[in-house]
Amino acid sequence: MEDASMRLTIDIIGRVVLDTDLHSQISGNELVSAFRHLMAWTPKIGRWNPFLNANPLRPVMTWWYTRKMDHYLRNVIDRRFASQRYTAPDNKSKHIVDLALDEYCSQNSRSAQTLAGPDKRFKKAVIDNMKTFLFAGHDTTSSLICYVYHLLQLHPQHLAKVRQEHDEIFGFDISKAPDMIKDNPQLLGRLPYTLAIIKETLRLYPPASTLRMGSEGITITSNGQTYPTKGFLVWVNNHALSRRADIFPSPDSFMPQRFLADAPAEIPRNAWRPFEKGPRNCIGQELALLELKILMVLSLREFSMQTVIEEWQKSYGNSAAVGKVDEVYGDKVYQILQSTAKPRYGMPMTVTRTAVPI
Repeated sequence: MEDASMRLTIDIIGRVVLDTDLHSQISGNELVSAFRHLMAWTPKIGRWNPFLNANPLRPVMTWWYTRKMDHYLRNVIDRRFASQRYTAPDNKSKHIVDLALDEYCSQNSRSAQTLAGPDKRFKKAVIDNMKTFLFAGHDTTSSLICYVYHLLQLHPQHLAKVRQEHDEIFGFDISKAPDMIKDNPQLLGRLPYTLAIIKETLRLYPPASTLRMGSEGITITSNGQTYPTKGFLVWVNNHALSRRADIFPSPDSFMPQRFLADAPAEIPRNAWRPFEKGPRNCIGQELALLELKILMVLSLREFSMQTVIEEWQKSYGNSAAVGKVDEVYGDKVYQILQSTAKPRYGMPMTVTRTAVPI
């Protein structure tokens, strides 16, 4: 499921960032292929023995696939610039590539260089940021999708409630939901239980944490001992924070109701922080939540997902083992660190159609 959801989120990011159909769910794509190969050659985090990552081919392969990605994105920028014939910022532009080109043309005031096309320095900055959006925008969201399906199949009572919510808002004819969302996107704001499930999933399986620079006057106290942070990096460990019993009662239980308006206990301010807080929070959090809501509306009533880790282990044995630990918090598909926190074994699942659109 992790591979399937990753291809979905890459296609979405391709439209949002590049206004391009990458078609990675149904066919090959040069950008996606280069990106996935590049990620495969990334050193494995958590291997403390430097010799395990000392592959002499890695620098060459990294350079090669980076070059292919840059070439693809450079052509996208050139084609976009030529097709749009930018003369001034267009307020209708919503895609990130358009916003970047609008800003470039605005700052250069239609100079001769601007008429010839964006310069190399600008292209490099845009390409670097596009690659950041592609990586950050698809990777964490794809893991979140996997764990939403995983937790709902483990807790059918919550699956029944969220399906009921979707029936109430979108009606029983599943096939009408896409057009209803297009015609009235505000309907997605009327799904409190759906949002609660997403938030509770992010609490239990946060895909990333953050580092902050320590500063004068900011200290950390542990076991009665106070430590200064100036000159140090401070890691906000979301995984540990979100399982503190004094903040989230029954921290290992899947309880979406804790995020509803009538929750039995109030969650302390700033305790839930999978997207982080302040000026360095995730700029894509609204897109991620929107993606999940739409996906859940379009899939949960029509399909049933079942995690099949035992069957997968019988088929593949130890050929693709990812550690000696078999369970964490009683879960065999616990998170492992591969650039971000991903489901172990890629979340093997079976998908069954449980309802046919009317």
